Order: sequence, then C-alpha cells, then structure tokens
Amino acid sequence: MKVIKRRRSIKSCKYCYEHKLKCNKQSPCNNCSRLGITNFCIYGFKKDEVYTKPLSSAETFTPKDQVLRTSAAHPKTRPYYPYLSDANAEEVLSNGHQAQKNPADVCMKRNEITNFDKFALKFMSVEEVASLIPPSQASTFLVIDVYFHKIHPIIPVLNREEVFRQIEEVYSQIRLQRTICVSSSITVFAILFSVAYSNVAEGQIPDLLLCEKYFSAFQALLNLNCFPYRPSLTAVQSLLVTSFVVDPNMVETLGVSAILLRHAQQIGVHKPKLHSGGTSSGSLKTLWHFLLYFEGSSSVVAGLPFLSSQRMFNLVDLPTEDDALAPSHAAFANGRFHINNMFRKIMSYKDEGIVPAGNSMLKTKGDVYSLNNQVERLCEVIEKTNYEHAVYFVSTLRIFLLRVHLRFKALVTEKGNAAHMQPEKKKSANSSDDAVGKILNSGSSIDSKTVELSIILLFYTLRRLISNSCTKFSWYSKGSTVMQYLFILVKDIYQSPGQAYDFSRPEFDAPIVVSQDILECSTADPVYFKLALVEELLKLLETKLVPLWGDEDLNTFRLVRCIKERVWELNSIIIDTNRHRFQTLYSCTLFQRCAANLESMNSFNFEECMRQWELDKITFDSERILNCLSDF
Repeated sequence: MKVIKRRRSIKSCKYCYEHKLKCNKQSPCNNCSRLGITNFCIYGFKKDEVYTKPLSSAETFTPKDQVLRTSAAHPKTRPYYPYLSDANAEEVLSNGHQAQKNPADVCMKRNEITNFDKFALKFMSVEEVASLIPPSQASTFLVIDVYFHKIHPIIPVLNREEVFRQIEEVYSQIRLQRTICVSSSITVFAILFSVAYSNVAEGQIPDLLLCEKYFSAFQALLNLNCFPYRPSLTAVQSLLVTSFVVDPNMVETLGVSAILLRHAQQIGVHKPKLHSGGTSSGSLKTLWHFLLYFEGSSSVVAGLPFLSSQRMFNLVDLPTEDDALAPSHAAFANGRFHINNMFRKIMSYKDEGIVPAGNSMLKTKGDVYSLNNQVERLCEVIEKTNYEHAVYFVSTLRIFLLRVHLRFKALVTEKGNAAHMQPEKKKSANSSDDAVGKILNSGSSIDSKTVELSIILLFYTLRRLISNSCTKFSWYSKGSTVMQYLFILVKDIYQSPGQAYDFSRPEFDAPIVVSQDILECSTADPVYFKLALVEELLKLLETKLVPLWGDEDLNTFRLVRCIKERVWELNSIIIDTNRHRFQTLYSCTLFQRCAANLESMNSFNFEECMRQWELDKITFDSERILNCLSDF
C-alpha cells in the first residue's frame, strides 16, 4: 500500500505544532505570548525538525537570566494587564538595582502582612488546635461581631445564625470533654484567622503570631476533614473566605477557585432545595455566585477564559437586595457578579483571538453599556441603605465597571493594531532618549477615550482611598493596584502635556456616571488637573497601600513613579510657569479632602517616606525594560 506523504507546509509555529495547540499564526502567536516563550515561536520549520517528545516544563519556562527569577519553590501566577502587561518590576529593574529592588534594604516601615506565608505551615495535632479555641464563648462571639463588621460586608457568604449554631456546637463538645467537632471548628478558625489578619492589615496587631497559629490550625482541620478529597459545605465556605481575605486580587487562586467550584457543584449548592435546614437559601445563592466570581476573576487575572459557563451563572438567581438583612452588602456583591459575568464574554473573545463584528459587535456593546444601568441601580441601593460605606462601595463598583470598558476596548484595539499597523505618535517636544524615554516612546499611541476612562478610574480610586471605610477594610483596600492606569495617564502627559479633558462638556459620552466632585476638578482646569491627580494619588498610595503590598506590586509602583518623575522633569518649565493654576485645583472639594486625609495621618512620617523614593541614583537597563513592556 502506497504511503501518502504530507506535502503541505506547516502554518503553525513550532511550539503550537508540537503541543497540538491552536495557533493564530502571528509573530509571536497568542499561545507563546501568553506563556512567555516567544523564543519558541518559530515558523518555516519542517516536520522532521520536530522533537519526538514535547518540551519539558523546565525547557519551556526556564528564563535566560536566572538572576531575575522570583521564587523557584512556589512560582506565582502572573497577573494579566491589558496595558502594562508585565507589571512585575522585579523583571524590569536591572541587576544593578538589587538594593533598590529589595524593600528590606530601605528603611521603609512595611505592614507585617507582607511577611505572611501561607505555605509555611506548622503541623498541629487535634489537641493543639483545641487549645487555640478562645476559652470564653463570649469572647468568641465578640470576634464574630468583628468579622461581620469588617469581613462580611465584602464577602457575605456566611450566615450569622448558622455561625452561632456552629460555635455552640464547638463549645458544647468542649464542655462534654469530647473531641472537637471538625466541621464547625473549620468555620470558627476561618473567622478567627480572617479577623486577626484584618487587624494586622489595619495596624491594630503588630505581628503575625496569631495569624500563623490560626491559619495552621485551619489547615490542620481541613486535612482532618479530608479536603480536597471529600467535599463539605463548611470547607467550601471557609476556604473561600480565607483565600479571598489573603489574596483579594485573586492572583494565586486559580487552582483553589476551580476546586471550590467543583465541590460546590458536587454538594449541590446550586440546588438550594437540598439544603432545607441550616444555611438559608439566600446565603447559598450568594455563595454560589461568589464562587463563580472567585473562579472568573482568578481566570481574568491569569489571562485565561472562564472555567465556568454562562449556564452556571443563569442556573441560580442572584439574591435580591430587598430580602437581605443588609441590602447594601447584597447590592455590592451583586454588582461584582454582574461585572464578572460580562468579563466572561470578553475573555472568551480574547481566548479565541477574535473580535465580534456586525450585529455581534452591536450586541456586545449593548451588553457592556446596559451593564452600566444594572450597576448604577445597585449603587443607588447602596447610597440609600448604607451611608457609612456608600462612597467606598460605589467607587469600587465603578472602578470595576471601568475595567470592563477598558478591557473590552483593549481587546478591540489589540486586534486592530494586529491587522493595521498604526503609525507612531510623534514624540513630545520635550522627548527623552534615555531608558525611561524609550519606554514612553515605544509602542503605538493610546487613544483619548482610553485616557479619559483611565482618568475617571483613577479619580474613583482617589475617592475610595480617602473614604472613612478604607482603613477599616485595609485587607481589601490593598487590592487597589492601579499602576497600569497611572502609566497610561503619565504617558499621555508626556506625549500631550497640553491636552485638555473636560468631562462636563456636552459632547462627552461617559459610559458610567461621573460624580460631581470629579466633574468639579476637570472643570476647574481641564489641562492641569491631570498632574494634580497623579501627585495626590501617588501620595495616598505611598501612605496607605504601599506598606501593605508585596514586593512585585511595590517594585511596579517604583517603576511607574520613576517614569512620572522623569516626565515631570522634562516638563518642569511648563509646570513652574503654570504653578498658579494649581491653587484653583487644590481648592476643589476632592483635593481638599485628600489633603485633609493625608494631614490626619499624624503617626506617619511623610518626609521619611519621600526620602525613601529618591530616584536620582536609579538607572535602567533599557533593553530589558523594553522587552518586558507591552506594545501600546
């Protein structure tokens, strides 16, 4: 029998061909770009050149420069950013900046939660776990009250009455001198740990001693409960809470989010009739949708399509705000659920490497903009029912909503740039040819709509940070890593320092509601409010959030701040000449509140903080930086 030989040329790149992946045939292709292995994206090879076995993980992912590796023992998933794609300054700063890169080398007071290591567990016996339960039931109830005051408003997946029942069961076992009830104790230690962790983040507790003990006990109880091999409702609820509290940006939760969702399916959380006793139907609805949100957000951060389907979202109705004990908490959760569901569609387009066109594009745009109406209705519920946290919750929802618009716009822009190479925007009159200048001049220009959306997002971040709730929810506030959007604005100031953005103009079509205090700033000076916004936001981030960040976010912040200082230096004459215009800006309500907020932090030595960010001795390896920054 005659063997038919293949004569067609191979269109896929070498890596996709060897691993049987769908290749979009670009250079580099979507798979190689996502995995960071562009050196394997080779075209024009012959079939006999292909290895008989696939490349090992070590061959595929080992970087050329071993010095720049972070943790070999526990490699972290890398966040996905649509604009500043590699937001890991550890990879951008060159080897000559090890002293600058390591936060411990500068005398900066960092919060102890930056030293928390969830992998450094202490083995505990059942007796040691039991000894950590507070001796007084009344003191445990006080901790529960703190939990429902500081954690539950953000992640309302536990039912207070059910928690009280579990505490009664735990102490009943202790009084009878029996072995502790593992299932109920899991919930108790999840709450004890979460409260201790939030207290450390808030600065009320100076060390991690309690956190580490409670977390080790919590993990020991999960092992006794045969997790992850046997599903249980308390394990799903408790691990969801602890994972979210430790990592609100969901950078390292891709695996655990999938496990929890599958366990919830196996238990039947999406079938509330199966749980007629104990946990209420409303709590189960919230739990189900928060698990979908947890898995979906973890996927977005990792740059992957959702594991869950649209059908799983539609399977269970969202909990109604009117039936909830705290309508504002339900509204804040539902807003995030709606936004996350829109991300599902956007990330599926990204994964497939396509952009909707024609009627499909019109429908997608309609879905994105109708999302605004849903979120704004929920914002009204929050403002009517929770005056204390209204600014914090509403600003957070609008930030997430803006990220949807920016992510969708980035998807369309990326595809358009791939199809039509856009000409470079001309350099600024005060352009720089040093390493920072090359970063700012590289890539295509950012359109004005993207800049406008980024400015509004940064303004809402400012409002969020100066709200009274920011410190109370420090464990959650630390997730405000907005460096990519700061970079967009700083780059726009560099390229077009005189560009005006007035959000009160009649022709401005805002996809979301712009608050009056933001409009006041843009109206006061449509050009120079941008500089005031960058300055004030950087100060707030330095004082409130930088001490809570890990090394990667901190180093990315340093990079963006260094770029900003260079842009300000290049435009120093313009800034000095128009210094008088800032007086009008700083009389605006939002900037006045910002100044008052910074002044109230008397315990913080701001001058010492400024000295820590000395930038005149920093140099850059321009080639390494340009290789790591994404094309704009």
